[in-house]
Amino acid sequence: MRRFIKTVKARVVAMMVCFALAITVVVMSFSYYLIYTYHLRTSLQSTEFNLKLIAQTINRDLIEASALASWCSQGVNPPARYLASEEDPVLAVESFERLREEYRNNRASRYINRVLIISSDGTQVLHTGGKSSDSTLSFLDENAPSPMTAYTLTSGSHIYDITADPYSRKAVTVINILAPVYAPASTDVVGTVYMAVDTAVVSDNLKGYSLPAGAMLYLTIEDHVYRIEGGDFAPVDMSRAVLAASGGIAAGEDVAVDKIEGPEGDTMDAVSCRIRDGVILTQLFDSRRALPPAGSWLFLVFGICLLIFLLSVFVIISMNRTISIPIAHIRQKIDRIAAGDFSPDPDIESDSEIGQVGRGINRLSREVVGLMESRIADEQQKRELEYRMLQSQINPHFLYNTLGAIKWMATLQKAEGIAEMTTALSRLLKTVSKDLRKVVALRDEIALLDDYFVILKYRYGSAILFEKHIHDEALLGCSIPRFVLQPIMENAISHGIEPKGRGTIRLTVTRSGGDVIVSLWDDGVGISPDVLADINSHGGQLSEAQMLSAIGIRSVHDRVRHVFGEGYGLTAQSEQGAYTLMTIRIPCRL
Repeated sequence: MRRFIKTVKARVVAMMVCFALAITVVVMSFSYYLIYTYHLRTSLQSTEFNLKLIAQTINRDLIEASALASWCSQGVNPPARYLASEEDPVLAVESFERLREEYRNNRASRYINRVLIISSDGTQVLHTGGKSSDSTLSFLDENAPSPMTAYTLTSGSHIYDITADPYSRKAVTVINILAPVYAPASTDVVGTVYMAVDTAVVSDNLKGYSLPAGAMLYLTIEDHVYRIEGGDFAPVDMSRAVLAASGGIAAGEDVAVDKIEGPEGDTMDAVSCRIRDGVILTQLFDSRRALPPAGSWLFLVFGICLLIFLLSVFVIISMNRTISIPIAHIRQKIDRIAAGDFSPDPDIESDSEIGQVGRGINRLSREVVGLMESRIADEQQKRELEYRMLQSQINPHFLYNTLGAIKWMATLQKAEGIAEMTTALSRLLKTVSKDLRKVVALRDEIALLDDYFVILKYRYGSAILFEKHIHDEALLGCSIPRFVLQPIMENAISHGIEPKGRGTIRLTVTRSGGDVIVSLWDDGVGISPDVLADINSHGGQLSEAQMLSAIGIRSVHDRVRHVFGEGYGLTAQSEQGAYTLMTIRIPCRL
């Protein structure tokens, strides 16, 4: 089981399952969002339509009631003429009869509890209405001020607020409409029309209107806000900012949609519909409850998820046929190659990427067969070369034996110089011919330099001195490329000291941070500035003679840099007629 989990097929299946789950979650979330948005938009549109229809019906009755108040306020009509005249019983009866006639003919009369017309001095009164018999008419008491003094009259009939009927013994809630009464042919106000309209003008039109769960209805009259609960109109404290929304989105004529603060401080959606100027009907509801029942949309979402699952299964089966089976064939071919069967298998080749891999494996099999045949031929050739090398060792051994014989002859004849020189030459030849290492310890390279100087000492005598300054013996264990010091010493003698006649060569080994500095200094004739610059730049602008003298130096730099990389190599300093200093920087690798 654990082996299957680690296979590519298992990983592909896992990725497809994760992909299907991710797509399913995205689709479900997007479907939920679409359904939620659609249902919310539908709810808003339905609420807008219903509120607008109710507002039109309420406004029609309020228009009728306001029309009656406007008729009473006009100076050409009997009530105004009655208030403008002195007390005339005949005109009073005529005005009362006309008022009752207009009241009965008004289509909203069933909602008008009373119509009260009072002169400015309170001495003339006309009163009618459906509940006029219940009136206490306490305003006739001169010591009792009229409740109408609490209102500031505006031009024309105007709806002010909702209060209890001040002229009724029963607690009847009414909508207060007032209008000034003008004198005939004048703009003088001679009285006031007070109309008590039953709140049933609103609540009757709301019968049968179903509110969603948590929804609330409000009626706004000017600055007064009332919550409608059944037939009751409860004042709402404006400090809770229930209808404090501004900048609502216009959803239609006389309709606005806002996000406002609800009674409990939470954010709610508000659909407001203007009934008339100063009168607005508003419904608050929580849009988070706008999602329809699960049964109406879960079936669709699960259907989409099932379709995604089936598509994922189809993709997995297709990938198994396209990828897994060809890969299994390639794996079997690799197992056969590991068992020693290098024969090509045409079944693993095709035009697809996996087929290209199979074609490459077949090509590799053929190349392995060719490589094995070539390896066998190389082994045969190697054995022949080893035989020839054994034969070629006869000449070096003959030379070593000859040098050894010369050394013993010089020793017997007490020619110590010839013996020492012969010994140094023998060691040099053995090092050059037998030591195949590219990198040696610094002490071995200095030993080679000592043998070379022994030979030079017998050539130049005391004209050349060789000094060594090793600051730390542990540095002699550092690695350095072979034959890098000998060319420098040879150049120092040939081109520096020999033209001068005599001189000193000084070898110095010091540490600089994590590197080792190996320096060869001589007090010869020095190097000209142009040659020195070209050596340090390792360029190719030297003449043929100069190039012959600098080729060894350049070889040293190239070999050091090749072994240790950039930042290491050889640098030269010189002053003509004074000295030459060659410095090799190598890493301190013990």
